[in-house]
Amino acid sequence: MLSRRKKVVRNYVAHPKKGRWIPLFLLLFCLRATNVCAQGVEDSTRASVPEGKSPTGAVLRSALVPGWGQWYNGQKLKALLVLGVELGLVGEAIYYDQLAAKSSTVWERDFYEDWRSRFLWWFLAAHILNMLDAYVDAHLWDFDTGPDLSIRGGMGDGMGAMITFRWGF
Repeated sequence: MLSRRKKVVRNYVAHPKKGRWIPLFLLLFCLRATNVCAQGVEDSTRASVPEGKSPTGAVLRSALVPGWGQWYNGQKLKALLVLGVELGLVGEAIYYDQLAAKSSTVWERDFYEDWRSRFLWWFLAAHILNMLDAYVDAHLWDFDTGPDLSIRGGMGDGMGAMITFRWGF
């Protein structure tokens, strides 16, 4: 007689379409559970840290899904642009791979395989830049981008100089 756990695993393997969402739900549940547990614990010995964006969280999100880190940082248009670019590069690589498989001559096959490899390298470069951008944006989430760039200096006895640059759009 099989235990209940073995039956579930056997049914999952035998019917992959039936339980294909189970790992995704388990992952999301675990992420949510750790987030809730971490929110409830306060450490009185630490100074209060302002609520902000986690650079590590942004990088991991961008590594898993292109543009998710930008979405997390509040840059939704950039997230959609990153997702579109990376999906386009992968799509082109798949297209050239299919052409290489259908080619009749060695020269054609080499030509299509070279283009496929170029698109895969461009995808890798875009993905690394995507993760780097999410990391930097998460670090600079509270950076003041106002138009006032003032430089103040003083002598210590009440005298000083100030240079102010302002511009508007």
